Amino acid sequence: MLAVAVAAPLAGVQFGALDPCDESYQALCVGSYSCQPSAPAIFAAGHLWQWLLGHDALTLRYLGVICVLAAIAIGALWYYRRRGNALEACALMAAASLTATPAIFRIYNWDTGAYPVEALSLVAALSLWLRPRMWKTALLGSLCALAFLSRVQLAIYLPLALWLAAAALPRRRRAALALTLGAFTAVWAAGALVIFGSPLGHAEAIISGNFISGHTLDNWRYLLRRAWLDTIDLPLAWLPLGAAAAAAAMFQHYRAPRPWLRPALAALLCGWIFLAAAITVTFYDGIIFAADLPMFIIVALLPAAMHCRPRPAAAIWICVISVALTAFGSDAIAERYFSSYALAPLVAVVLPALRRGGRRLLWTLIAFAATAGACTSAMRHIALARVYTHAMDRFPLQRGLLGSRRDLMSWSAMQAETDMRAGKRIKFVCRPYGLLLSYGKESYDWAELQNFHFKDGDATPEYDNAGAPLYDAYIFTLARPENMPLTLRQFSEAGYTVAPQGEASLNGEYFILESHEANN
Repeated sequence: MLAVAVAAPLAGVQFGALDPCDESYQALCVGSYSCQPSAPAIFAAGHLWQWLLGHDALTLRYLGVICVLAAIAIGALWYYRRRGNALEACALMAAASLTATPAIFRIYNWDTGAYPVEALSLVAALSLWLRPRMWKTALLGSLCALAFLSRVQLAIYLPLALWLAAAALPRRRRAALALTLGAFTAVWAAGALVIFGSPLGHAEAIISGNFISGHTLDNWRYLLRRAWLDTIDLPLAWLPLGAAAAAAAMFQHYRAPRPWLRPALAALLCGWIFLAAAITVTFYDGIIFAADLPMFIIVALLPAAMHCRPRPAAAIWICVISVALTAFGSDAIAERYFSSYALAPLVAVVLPALRRGGRRLLWTLIAFAATAGACTSAMRHIALARVYTHAMDRFPLQRGLLGSRRDLMSWSAMQAETDMRAGKRIKFVCRPYGLLLSYGKESYDWAELQNFHFKDGDATPEYDNAGAPLYDAYIFTLARPENMPLTLRQFSEAGYTVAPQGEASLNGEYFILESHEANN
């Protein structure tokens, strides 16, 4: 089971060429970790990983998957320490891994890199609540600081940690609060000293030039709208399943339930899981199926747990809140959502309070979801293997990756266009991260993405062309000319036209603006 848990997420990590947007941007942040305030610890760890194993995209992808597995393993280890059953712990790890496989990011970024810290924080919070000790408050405060350094939005963990410390140790409340806050401050200061050179370096790095559009406080309306739209599918996916599961759990408390009702409700639950798995295979929208499995369990078993003694409701709510807080601050909450690491701790909390019928329902749900996850992952792997068949080894940073025919042609064309203009004054704009990784900042000038502010999700960037005559050519990557009328008008006034090569670009991956003087 452990082999299955490890192999499932690692399978297919080589599929797909280097993503010129998110994956390339995160890799650039890894290379310049000391000036990245959003996730300095994550990028510093990635920098150390590359220093040890090599600077290429596949190396970072493996690190991202390892972080996912580490987070799941942390929850399973806590289950083993709590319950003492190694077989059940391995089964839960395999189930969480299989259900997470269709949805996980197979890249290393500020989300996947923070999963182990999030899992450790959850385990520490549960341990403090169930068996209060003063030293556990210091541990929880330290982990909150590490989470903050891993992803600045996770500073929201600190209020939860302070509340837990005060509630778990009411007789020593002031000492617990002081110890938690002191540990947080000490670990944060030490981490900032190592990464930035001084504790104030973290604050000094918070400037607009270190953030991309859509990730700053100036874009709060954009963030709220994306948060609302991207989370609509979450309740639509798990609330019906959870409602049916809750009904099934509640019926076990009746003395004379109808004999046909339990199997009917169990069939309904399995049908919902199968439907979610089918959606995953059809649309590759793994978030609907995989990320919400612990939420299914929470909603299904909370009514049953509330009727038992002792009631684990507080521990369950700790799981719910901690998992929900991991999505706080993302520009697209749905695609960042990940909760599989909470499955084993949640089962460890709920299982002792359930009766025999509730336990059977619990393990049935987990087994069926794991089976559906395995089938979904296998079908998805076969489908991707048919598409990604071209080796990308000609590009140094993409050794070991397999791309589609479109990936290979697109990257080859952009490389040829760039090499043809060697020695000229070229500026990469819009989303140049993949080319920056390939050629480096020293070879060509480049425009940072935050200079092109996308308003209300519009694909038309607004750009000041005051410095346009300084360059012989502009190469826009991942931006279609028909979506950029304002930019084209501004540059045409400065003496630029769309190059023939740009007009014939593949599927709009890039287009080129050349000055009249350069052509002459």
